[in-house]
Amino acid sequence: VGIPVGKYITMPTIGEKESISGSKDAPVKVVQFTDFQCPMCKGTYTTLMNELKGLEGKVQYVHKSLPLPMYPQSETSSLAAECAHEQGKFTEYADLLFQKQDEWSKGKDSSKFKEYARSLGLNAESFSSCLDGKKYAGKLEDNKKEALKFSIVNVPTIFVNDTILSGVVSSDALKSAFEKALSGKKTESPEEKKEK
Repeated sequence: VGIPVGKYITMPTIGEKESISGSKDAPVKVVQFTDFQCPMCKGTYTTLMNELKGLEGKVQYVHKSLPLPMYPQSETSSLAAECAHEQGKFTEYADLLFQKQDEWSKGKDSSKFKEYARSLGLNAESFSSCLDGKKYAGKLEDNKKEALKFSIVNVPTIFVNDTILSGVVSSDALKSAFEKALSGKKTESPEEKKEK
């Protein structure tokens, strides 16, 4: 991702309006940059959600959408997720987007996203107004700017405290990162390992 593991000074910002689950006092902060239309992101999201089960109270998860220009429905799906977040249904909506990725990614408009919102019991009028007006376009732009500060150009990219994982992330890699973060140990960069 352009920076060695364990070598950044700060983590990405965790603002009040972010899509967050878990306690703010949790010792482990997980920040994921992802794209709903990216096939690789779908697999990594599923793996990450499975690994987070059983870590309640220990981990705070933060989602940051980073739509890539190569996928035609990336921005619209990210905006839709933010509109769902506005009504308190981000996690359910995000799960649905990844589950039905093959379905909506073939569309050319926002009809499927509005259909999913109705299926989750969201206020259809408010959701449509939010999505059609691109209400959260500024938030997505802020995510892009923040990603560039960390030299992140590809998704998925996951921060687990001082560890950065990118690309297809395995269950073992996540377990290891969580164990190190919960133990308070710093993750060594490849350069530091060579020096020993």
